[in-house]
Amino acid sequence: FAGTAGYGRSVDCWSLGVILFMCLSGYPPFSKKSAWLSLTQQITSGNYCFIEEVWKDVSRDAFDLVQKLLVVDPTRRLKIEEALEHPWLQDEHMRHTFQQLLAQTQDVRDKPEPLTLAPPGSKRDQEDEEAGPSKRQKVQLGPS
Repeated sequence: FAGTAGYGRSVDCWSLGVILFMCLSGYPPFSKKSAWLSLTQQITSGNYCFIEEVWKDVSRDAFDLVQKLLVVDPTRRLKIEEALEHPWLQDEHMRHTFQQLLAQTQDVRDKPEPLTLAPPGSKRDQEDEEAGPSKRQKVQLGPS
């Protein structure tokens, strides 16, 4: 926004709060549809709405982390090091789930499935047919 002091890591933490809010609730913390405040006013005043029905199943620790990341004053906002030490991210179940997701992501990176486009009847198409369906993934373009 015009007149702000600049961009720093605290902006990243605020953005993380917005993303986490959306991941946990399914809706953004600020909306153009507000009847009484503009989007800019909502953001600069920290006027966001936790819909109780949506947030009732979110843990207190997750809720607390979101609130601490969405603090308007960057000097009072949670720093990234503090966020990483937050109880919600230190929860044993959360850490285990994170490690599983990380391992799955690594598996996908280690074993990319090649995507090849071979015109029907081409030499490579015939080689692909001979190699079998598990060897290459083919994409049909146009009507068959």
